Amino acid sequence: MREKLRGHSLFAGIFTSMFICMGLGNAGFRSAAAFESQVDVKAKSEQSRDTISFKGHFRDPGWLSIKADGSVLDLNPMRADALAWYGFKLTEPAPLEKQTVTDSRISLGVWDDRVRWSSRQAVSNYFKPGTDLEYLRRAGVGFDSGATSQRLEATVFRTDSIRVSLLAEYARVGTHFAAPDGVIKRQDPFFKRNSTTSQFGATIEGGGIVVSLEQLAQQSLDQSNASILLQNRVGLSLSFDQLLGRNGGARQGISWLLPSSGWVSIGQGIVRAPVSQGIAGDTASDVSFGFAWNVGKFYANAGYWRSEYQSLFYPWKGSGLNGSLGFHDGAWAVDLYFDVSSSLQSYEPNVLPQPITRVMSGVSYRARF
Repeated sequence: MREKLRGHSLFAGIFTSMFICMGLGNAGFRSAAAFESQVDVKAKSEQSRDTISFKGHFRDPGWLSIKADGSVLDLNPMRADALAWYGFKLTEPAPLEKQTVTDSRISLGVWDDRVRWSSRQAVSNYFKPGTDLEYLRRAGVGFDSGATSQRLEATVFRTDSIRVSLLAEYARVGTHFAAPDGVIKRQDPFFKRNSTTSQFGATIEGGGIVVSLEQLAQQSLDQSNASILLQNRVGLSLSFDQLLGRNGGARQGISWLLPSSGWVSIGQGIVRAPVSQGIAGDTASDVSFGFAWNVGKFYANAGYWRSEYQSLFYPWKGSGLNGSLGFHDGAWAVDLYFDVSSSLQSYEPNVLPQPITRVMSGVSYRARF
């Protein structure tokens, strides 16, 4: 309950900040008409989870902008059709079934967004199935279930057609921070619990094309001399609608097959560690790509990822497909989604690992207020 209250307090703080900023914008030396504001709240319901998310944007053109977004994921909400992770229906979920994951972010931009600082906070009282909570209680271990990150972006060069920016980010994820599969993406610094991640990079944007270059250093919090995974990433994002001058409306003939946007990301890394740990020189590689379509009231996306950790003692590899097809009309939307992944892991030499396959699919409904 304490963690749940902490999560909701983050939202209360963000909403309070937004309304204070609205008041300052209307009461300052600049006219109220010069201050723009927009808030969008969405509710999403699935078979065994509900999600409430919001986005807020408050802007004084050319000077100051404030953005806030976040979500509260309520797992197995109290309703007759709620399902526990093991498949049984619950009309009154047990206390451990009432689990939430709260993720919120606030960004402050100045000088027409040439400099932007973002702070992100997440709190989770979700535990993976099979976690021995009684052991944790008996051992007196505190539940470090939070994650936080700070990010700074600065535009160093900009014209009417091109923009070059630099970024730096630091994230720390608690020992027991966790979320259900598929909620946090693999590229997210919050994906790996009990770790810190430092990130430096640059992005080049222009004409519907975005190129990103990043270097990440990820280290476990288990010990002071823990291994460090250094990884370089290259990303490319294309807006075909912008490149081809389309507006996403009705299309003719084969143009229905052409996506609205696409992306690809490639990463390669190496592990630095003391020789005694036996993993110095291990390598990691990641690749992901996907496409999205937005035609009138219909939208769809499809993506693929593949990741591999090459090691003598702890080899691992996995891959997955995910996608969705949806229809939106005004304040409501419906989605059909799927997520299929397979992984292969071995902790014992000369023992063939058994693949693990996970399949998720369903229907979700969204309403906007």
